[in-house]
Amino acid sequence: MYPNPVASFTTTESAIYISDPVVHFTDESTVTIATWSWNFGDTKTSTLQNPTHSYNDAGLFDVMLAVSNQYGCVDTVRKTITIKEEFAFYVPNAFTPNGDGKNETFSGVGTDIGDYEMLIFDRWGELIYKTNDYNQPWDGKMKHKGDILLEDVYVYRISVSEQENKKQHTYQGNVTLVK
Repeated sequence: MYPNPVASFTTTESAIYISDPVVHFTDESTVTIATWSWNFGDTKTSTLQNPTHSYNDAGLFDVMLAVSNQYGCVDTVRKTITIKEEFAFYVPNAFTPNGDGKNETFSGVGTDIGDYEMLIFDRWGELIYKTNDYNQPWDGKMKHKGDILLEDVYVYRISVSEQENKKQHTYQGNVTLVK
């Protein structure tokens, strides 16, 4: 009777982000292994014992390692690797709610967004718009009612937390409403 291989692997990274999506795989299979067949879950493969792989997208990837010994006995193992988005946030400085279908609304945009609050004030400090819904941008109207406000500079305050670690960020500035 030949000893059966037992496939196993680890990665050196505990958290993998799309900004540095390189993963180092380490074979930890038992008995003497003759061949390795890796499938990284993104159509890429390798036959190296300890490959390094770079992912192009964030997401969940089902990684499979199949090993065989010198007698042709095979074992496989699967693990899910998570490539995470990193927090990023951008706030534009102008928008044009004029009905042309371009830049019609104002909000911050980003990735890894958790809790969200956006406040818009006029030049006298009056609150003219508030939302806690990341998917509800300001349309240039006073509390979503009536006509679009005058072409002017408005003040925003956006508080947002990172979805992954709940870290809070606050952005304040001016946005120009251009008709």
